[in-house]
Formats: sequence, structure tokens, C-alpha cells
Amino acid sequence: MKKYKQVYEELIERKKYLKDENYCPNVGNFEYGNSKNIDDILLGVNAYRYDIYKYRDDEDRIINLGGGDPIKYKTYKYIKKDINYYLKRNDLNDYPHTGGDSIVKNSLLEYLNSVDINCYNLDNILITSSTTHAYTLILKSIIRKHDVVIIPIPTYGLFTYEPEKLGGSIEFIELKESSNWTIDLNELKEKINDINNCLKNKYKNLDYIPRVVAIYNQNPNNPLGISLGVNNKDYLHKFAKLCKDHGILIIDDLVYRDSVYDKANIAFPLASFKEFKDNVISLFGISKSYSLAALRTGFVVGNEYIIQDMRDNIFLQMDSISMISQIALASIFNNRKERVKYREKFLNDIQKKYLYNLDIIKYFITGSKEISKRSRLKIEKRIPKNERAKYRRGLENVSIYNNLIPESGFFILLDFTKLKGKKINNKIIKNDIDLIKELYKKEKIKFLPGSSFGWPNKNQIIGRITFSKPSNILIEDMKVLFDVIDEIGD
Repeated sequence: MKKYKQVYEELIERKKYLKDENYCPNVGNFEYGNSKNIDDILLGVNAYRYDIYKYRDDEDRIINLGGGDPIKYKTYKYIKKDINYYLKRNDLNDYPHTGGDSIVKNSLLEYLNSVDINCYNLDNILITSSTTHAYTLILKSIIRKHDVVIIPIPTYGLFTYEPEKLGGSIEFIELKESSNWTIDLNELKEKINDINNCLKNKYKNLDYIPRVVAIYNQNPNNPLGISLGVNNKDYLHKFAKLCKDHGILIIDDLVYRDSVYDKANIAFPLASFKEFKDNVISLFGISKSYSLAALRTGFVVGNEYIIQDMRDNIFLQMDSISMISQIALASIFNNRKERVKYREKFLNDIQKKYLYNLDIIKYFITGSKEISKRSRLKIEKRIPKNERAKYRRGLENVSIYNNLIPESGFFILLDFTKLKGKKINNKIIKNDIDLIKELYKKEKIKFLPGSSFGWPNKNQIIGRITFSKPSNILIEDMKVLFDVIDEIGD
């Protein structure tokens, strides 16, 4: 009798990585192959997510300075109130509408009007499971095979994969430090024209001509923490006009918007320019600024036909978004007077925690003179007296990259380039991957290497460090990082 292979056996023949001992969701396999840009990102991502775990010992405490979770904080009170009210109504038997609950969407529309995005109606809003979900839905609606999405670097590495998973490709463009971390618009124009001309020549026999269809604009930026606000309005208008003139959709990711520390220069939504409203699709969410990542919810604002196509994809995938998630959105993006007041206080209070944690990073990296006396005293309460002098001086071989202090979010870039050529565990450090492997082997320290988020200068060793941890744990973690780096010789 013929022996038939089982379905799961055929699956692991096609996807051998599923048998990896330390398997976690695989992001680096594409039907049409990987571009060099993706391969470069994957070198850092795989080192961070896979390679270092061969040195894992479950008895050890992992010092994870690379996570993306926001700080643990009290639950937003109106979310608890509104969800409890909904549960008491006992409407759990009703499936939510695919396009989103109209009461929720009206609340979102009122919020948008309050931030000068006042050129839309309910048909322009779609509720999604997260901004990551929204980003995927957008790309599914707009990308045809071989189309290109431009992504400024450095960037959020996980968003670089999706265009190529859908048969498109990505092109990077560097955010220029010389122009305050913005794109050089002349360079962007030239890049768009070059890509389009290349695609036209390469695929002239197709029924359609692939082209640049979108640019991903994350404002504020992760990992830089830079926010482009009203002070950058002229530049942003020129950027939006350039994209419209070339028929390019701007995916305006505003998930970190409410985490900007300077409320006078909060990230400026490109959809506020009414003349570009159909050429901008905006992403909002509550995970980062409100420490509500577990709720997995966000919403999108844009052209009604793109929204309609995205809605169709939601219907085919999952029918609709949970009402609990929808209620959470309307609890925060709500313009009733008492709720606006609470929202502002909540954000101010949580940002005080982030700013203190940022001082903790500064204390150990640049020294105690760079922070307030109040922060120094709080930090040193957790450091034995006989160790304080050592930590107060900061590190000689590590610095905050070009003294780039984040304006938003909870990440900071550290420059480890001076460690090149030095030894850890008798291994000469040549690049960021060497560094995180050896730090993990030595003290189970991990953080995101620059290669995983598209750091453009390959000669530098840059790491993204989170400061969203509980303050007492962050101090202990930074002490370990300090001690390891401090003992490295030539």
C-alpha cells in the first residue's frame, strides 16, 4: 500500500525553519526572493531574535534593552468605565460591523476635527486591529507585483518586509542628519524618477507598468525619536506636494504622536493639508503613547475607496474588529471636555516617568552632570555609596549618538563605534552583530542592532536602547551594561 505524506510533513519540507529549536514568527521568507535591503535588515534582526539564543541559559536573567513594549502604567480609566458599561448592556451576541461601529467612528471624527484633520467623514475611517494590521491592509490594497514602496531609514524594521511579501519591493532613502533628520526633497524626486524609469524599461511587456506607489512616513520616527511638527510645516507641505505630483500615496504613521514631549511642536499630520487629503492615509493607535499594546487596536483615515478596499479585506480575513478594541479607541480619542482634560493629564504623567528614565540612561552613559540634581539623587538611592563615583563619570567608549536626545517615544540610540577592534570574550568586535552576540554571551544583554533598523552608516556600531522599563530595573540593567563596557580594554 502506498504511504502518503501527511500534510504537516509536506509543510515542514517547504518551510524547514518551523523546526528551529528557538522558533519565533518567521519574517524573512518571500515568494519572489529577498532584496538586498531586506537581507541587510535580516542580518541584524536574526542576530537579535535567533542567533543569540544559542547561548541562552534559562537560569539567567535576560537584560532586554531592546524590547518595544511601552512602560507599565495604570489603565486609562475611561477604558475600564466604557468597557464595563458595554458588558453590562449584554450585547455580546451581536457581531460588530466590518466598517466599525458608527458611534465609535463619530468619536474618532470629532477627535480628528480637533487636531485640524477636518476634511473627512465616517466613510474615510476604518478601525483595525493595530497600526501594523492597518499598514498591511493598505499595502494589500495598493501594491501590484513589482511596485515599489520607499522607506526612509533608519526605520521600524518590521515594516520593511510587507511590501516584498506582497510581491512588491522596497527602496530606502536616508533621513539626513545634516537637514535635521528629514529627507532631501531633491534626492527624493530624483530617486522616484530613477525608479520609475527603471521599472518602465524592465517591465515594458507587462499589462501594466510597475511604479513607486507609496512612501512610508513615520512621524515621530522610531528609532530616532524625532518629531516633525508645526515648526516643520513648510517642509512637510513641500514633501506632500512632491508626493502628490508624482502620484505617490503617503502612509503617515502617527502612532507615537501623543508621546511627543513638547506639546507645542507635536507631530503634524499631513492630512491637515486639505489639498492632499486623498493622497495621505493616516495611521493612529493607542499601544505606544497610552501603554495599551495588549488591546491591539488602531484606526486609519484616508481616501474612501482605499478604505473600502481595506474593509473588504477585513471582512474576508476576520469579519470585523472586536467591540472591546473599538470602545478603547473611542474612550481615548474622545473630545468631551472632561475626557480631554484627563487625556492631557494622563499623557503628562506618563511622560514624566519616561523623562526620568531617560535621565537614567544619561546618568550611566554621559555622566551625572548631564541630568538634574533631583534625578541624580533618586538614581543614587539605588546605588551603593561605594559605587557611585564610578557610575557618575559615565562611559568613555559609549555615547548617545551625536547627543541626539529623543523628542518622543521611549528609545534612544547609543553609539558603540569606539568598541570596534576591542575584545569581549576574546572576540574582536567588528560590527553591531558581533557586539550583541558577545554581550549576550557575557551577561545576557540584548538590544536592537543598527543593522536591524536600517542604520545607513555601516562603519558605525549603533544600538537602540529602550527606556520603558520600571525605573529600578532599568538602573540595575544599566549598571550591568556599564560594568561590562567599562572593563573592556584595548
